[in-house]
Amino acid sequence: LQVMVARDREGTTDGFYVAVKGGHNDESHNHNDIGNFVVYYDGQPLLIDVGRGTYTSKTFSNKRYEIWYNCSDYHNAPTINGKTQLPGKQFKANDVVHKATNSRAELSLDIGKAYPDDAGVNNWKRTVRLSRGKNVSVTDVIHLKHAEALTQHLMTCYPSEVIKPGMLAIHYKDSEKKSRDFIIRYDPKQFQARVEKISLTAMEDEGIIQKWGDNIYRINLKLISPKISDKFTLEVAMR
Repeated sequence: LQVMVARDREGTTDGFYVAVKGGHNDESHNHNDIGNFVVYYDGQPLLIDVGRGTYTSKTFSNKRYEIWYNCSDYHNAPTINGKTQLPGKQFKANDVVHKATNSRAELSLDIGKAYPDDAGVNNWKRTVRLSRGKNVSVTDVIHLKHAEALTQHLMTCYPSEVIKPGMLAIHYKDSEKKSRDFIIRYDPKQFQARVEKISLTAMEDEGIIQKWGDNIYRINLKLISPKISDKFTLEVAMR
């Protein structure tokens, strides 16, 4: 399974909770989601895995991956040179390493083999780290055969907006519905950020609405000048 779960403090939902997955794209009820991660705070979702919608005949047909929430570009994962992850056991994580101390927990994995050959990935090492009591960071170190277009995707159930280049706010609500902003920091010299609200109109989307309401947003961080070798970090912290 290659799944890490970690929280700020043992025995309580207070603070950050992080989960990250490796594995492969031929699991039961599979979604293409190698390298996907979720972030919760005080037991409430912040960056999410949308999960499954309503099952229909399309869900279990050769059109399964025409359903958006089954695909990697609607998970917290990158689109690489216009390509998303493919289904199949050969599309998997490699070089998976877990480290944990009292102050931090992290999972590092190469997600490059989750993408087709024409994505041009030599390797894409992703490290998701919880610095307990501080923040969550995602660092990608990449080596590509060619670099035309790269976009990082983040999914949330709260309205979000770019405050200024390099700083994006997620308007989170706690369990008592009190508002609190979390900030995603990124390098504005590397990325341009855009937020879109996902339209939930298909039959399969009814199950999404039942769980989340009409509240699914995708943050797209488009790399301004793609390079064949690069490194970038996203940081999630309370404002």
